[in-house]
Amino acid sequence: GKLDNQTSMTPRLADSILDSGKCLLPTLGDSIRGHEVLLEGLMEHWVQSGGSRSGVPIT
Repeated sequence: GKLDNQTSMTPRLADSILDSGKCLLPTLGDSIRGHEVLLEGLMEHWVQSGGSRSGVPIT
């Protein structure tokens, strides 16, 4: 499949929210869970590479 650029997704999402109050974005809870998985993996790699568990330098 083809992934849309953010610039093409934003108008559709905004229209959907304004028209119906809904859109196909994940819920906040789903987004948090997905980010937790990512951040846990980054933290594990960071610590195994000699970094401190107090934080991961993400830019």
